[in-house]
Parts: sequence; C-alpha cells; structure tokens
Amino acid sequence: MAKIGQLQMPVIRKKMRIWIPLLVLLTGAVVYNLLLHGHAVSAALVGLQAPDLTLESLQGQPVSLANLRGKPVLLNFWASWCEPCQAETPDLIRFTQQHKDQIAVYGINWTGQDQLTNVNSFVNKMKINYPVLLDRQGQAADAFKIVGTPTTYLLDAQGKIVAQQIGMFHNEQEMERFVQKVLH
Repeated sequence: MAKIGQLQMPVIRKKMRIWIPLLVLLTGAVVYNLLLHGHAVSAALVGLQAPDLTLESLQGQPVSLANLRGKPVLLNFWASWCEPCQAETPDLIRFTQQHKDQIAVYGINWTGQDQLTNVNSFVNKMKINYPVLLDRQGQAADAFKIVGTPTTYLLDAQGKIVAQQIGMFHNEQEMERFVQKVLH
C-alpha cells in the first residue's frame, strides 16, 4: 500500500503544477476585468455629468439624454433574457406609476445583446409603462460602463449621476431609498 501512495504523490504534484498557475492566471484575469470594466470603474461615474447620448425609442424616435434635464431620471439597463431584469420589471412599473410626476423612468435595452422581437414581446407582455430606448450598438452600455444587467443609474435634474445600482432591486422599498437623493 505504501507503494501506491508513493506513486500517487508524483502524479498529484504534476497535476498541481498545471492547475495552480492556471488558477492564478484565471483569478488575475477576473480581477483585472472587474477593475477595468466592473464595479470600480462604473462607480467612478457617480458625481459626473451623464454621457450625452441619443438613442432610438421603440417607436423609432430619437431621444437625447441631454434633453431629459429638468426632472430627475432613472435609467434602467436591461435585457429581455435577463432573469433579474424580468423579476424587477413589475416593481419598476409600479414605481413609475406612483412617481410619474416626480421622476422620469427610462428602460435602456441592451439591444446589442438582445433580439428586437424579444424586446417587443417582453414590453407588451409586461405592459411596460415607461419609455424603452434601444442601445443597438452598445454605445450607452459602453459610456455607462455596463458589465451586466440590470444596472440602474439615477440622474438629478441637471443630468448629473447621483447613484448607481448594479443588480436588481428586490422590492419597491429599495427603489424608494435609491431615489430619495433626488426627490424632495
């Protein structure tokens, strides 16, 4: 039995020589990607003026983010295939109905990562009551440093980014706390 154990140790050491550097490399790549494109970068947008972009609405009309100034704005980046996006949509619909006079809500569909037919089906099925903008080329996702959906930004009436939520809101109370910075 001692021979079997002695034979296994070189095999285990050989496998470890392969797997440990591979795991270190993979971990480094994940950390680098998060620092470059993830939370650390996107959170740095808070306090800055929102990027001035023009996106197409589902009805084909151009909508400029700069033209939304004058009222606080909630921008929710989403995709029809995203399960957390699907889960938070009913809360966003109710929130929009309750606060339509105080804050403008816009859904920005990451259309470059979605299918337009799925977007239309989702909007109709859910009876979304806020405007949906299409990010066909991913320029809004790039400008806002989106790495996943849902991601939500809160802009004040002057177009400055005041808050960011990476991931879904779990209920309307979380949304209420999120927007308190701009509601008076």
